[in-house]
Amino acid sequence: MRLNKSEVIAKVRSLVERVIEDTDIFLVDIEAHGTVNNAYIRVFVDTPNRITLDQCVYVSRELKKYLDMDNSIGNYTLEVSSPGGRKRRY
Repeated sequence: MRLNKSEVIAKVRSLVERVIEDTDIFLVDIEAHGTVNNAYIRVFVDTPNRITLDQCVYVSRELKKYLDMDNSIGNYTLEVSSPGGRKRRY
C-alpha cells in the first residue's frame, strides 16, 4: 500500500512544530517516501547560527517519541538532518 505523502508530511510537520517550540530551531523541509509498512521520513532543521549534531539528535529523539505515541504512520525510518545534509536526486 502506498504511503499518503501529504498526510504523513502534515502529521510530521505538526509534531516537529511541537518539538521545536520554545527553541531557536526551525523546520526547513520534510520528505516522505516508501509504503505504509516501510515509510522513510527525512526532516531538515536549522538554526540561525547553524544547527549542531546535538540539536538534530534532540529533535530526532523527541519526534520519535511523538510518532511512536501517535502510531498513525506505522513502520518508519526517521532521519533528522541539517539542510546541508540534503542529497541531490538525479
